[in-house]
Parts: sequence; C-alpha cells; structure tokens
Amino acid sequence: MCLCIAITFSACSSEHSVKTETKVSVSTSSDLQKLLDKANDNFNAGNYDEALKNFNEAIELDKDSIEAYTGRGAVYYSKNDINSAIKDFDKVIELDPNNAVGYSNRGLAYFDLGEESKALADLNKAIELDPNYSMAYLNRGQCYSELGEQQKAMDDLNKSIEINPNYSAAYLNRSTIYYKKQDFATAINDLNKAIESDPNNNIAYSNRGQCYAESGDAQKAMADFNKSIEVSPNYAQAYVNRGVLYLNTGDKEKGIADLKKALEIDPNNEDAKTNLQKATAN
Repeated sequence: MCLCIAITFSACSSEHSVKTETKVSVSTSSDLQKLLDKANDNFNAGNYDEALKNFNEAIELDKDSIEAYTGRGAVYYSKNDINSAIKDFDKVIELDPNNAVGYSNRGLAYFDLGEESKALADLNKAIELDPNYSMAYLNRGQCYSELGEQQKAMDDLNKSIEINPNYSAAYLNRSTIYYKKQDFATAINDLNKAIESDPNNNIAYSNRGQCYAESGDAQKAMADFNKSIEVSPNYAQAYVNRGVLYLNTGDKEKGIADLKKALEIDPNNEDAKTNLQKATAN
C-alpha cells in the first residue's frame, strides 16, 4: 500500500491580475475574463485539453495576460509536459518579476526535472516576495521531504498551516511525515483536519485508510478506501490500497479485482503491478 502527497499548483490566482497597462477594449477584457473563468473551471474539473484550448484562446486575445500563462503552465504541468510548463512560467516572471505564483510554480516544475537547486531557489524567491504565501511553503516543504530533509519539511508545513489553518493539502502532506515516523495516531489527526477542511479530498481518505490499516483497524481502513473511491472513482491508488487490504484479510478474489481495476486506470502503477504479481503467483 502507499501514501500519496499533494503538490499544489495555482492556476488563475486572484492575487495576480492582468497587467494594468495592457491595452484592450472593455469588450475584449470581458471576453478575456470569460475565457479565463471557463479555463479555470475546466482545469479544476480535470478537463485539461479543454482548459488548454481556453487558455490558448485567452493568450490570443491578450498576449500579456499573466493569468493565462499561469493557467496554461499549470495545465502543461498536469499533462506532464514539464518543459512547456516552464516556458509559460518563464513568461509569467518576464511579465511580472515580482510574481510569487510564477516562481512557486516554476520551482515545482524544476523539481520534477530533478533540478533541485533551481527548484529551491525559485521557491525561496516566491517566499521572499510573499512571506504569507502558504502554497509556496507547502511546495517547498514537499521538496525538502523528498530530499530527505524532514525537519525543514516539517517547519515549512507548520508555517503553511500557521498562515492558513484550513489548508487541507498542508495537513495531508504533514501527515506523511508522521506516517514515515510510524506515528499513525498523529498522522490520522492531521488527516482528520484535511478532511474537515476538504470533505472531498480523496487522497486524504485513502491515506487515512492506510494509517488505520497499519494500526490494525481493518474496518475503518476499508471504510476510508471505499469513501476515497466514492469521491473519486478513477483514483487508482485507492483501489491498490483496498486491494491489498482485501488480500491481507483473506479475500483474494476481491483483492485481485481491485488491483486489476487500478491498472486499468493507471497502467504504470508499480504498486498495483507488484501486488498483483504476488497475488497471482500463489
């Protein structure tokens, strides 16, 4: 079984509006905002191809739209086109050198490419520009965690929560640090807060289920895996975690079915492959 974390992007942020010196007519400004709103809705719904189309149209209307480049970069990142994402975030920073969102987003993209020094430099810059930008602390904290610097990660996640006490993703990520320490009770407490802040956080349900499973409470674990799948029927990792729980509690048929479902959703899920191979070898 596996825990998952949240890497958070800002698409169209209300903190950073279109540059005031952009020369567009009133009607064009209205059309631009409608496109940005539509793009944001599609992005948040996971309709990335439609969101990309909307952001492209927005850029055609206003080639200096910071929100459009920010949003399109986030779409590219979500589609795993990291180099295209970086180009858009470069454009955001070119248009507004004090744009904390641009630096934070580019930092994550650099981290995905394995360029840790550039990633941390960008995330540091984001925090320098906006010391109350909770998302930047969240993302820098996750970078530190993946680099094995758990105390720095904890400090950043604590700061993110201090700034925004209702930040579900920060509680989710902090819980993974407690999980790694096998402090399941504290991890569950953080996941309770993540779910309280965001009742549709499917990752939090799946992760809490994993904590319950590790604590020996199979009933609560199963309830959480079921809830995760109810909230997000295409979340492969919840099927993996539930499948392993079925196997561990003696229901091989259901376990194998869940692992196959996970691979149907995500053919590259290594946890599903490994556990399915073990289950069918016996």
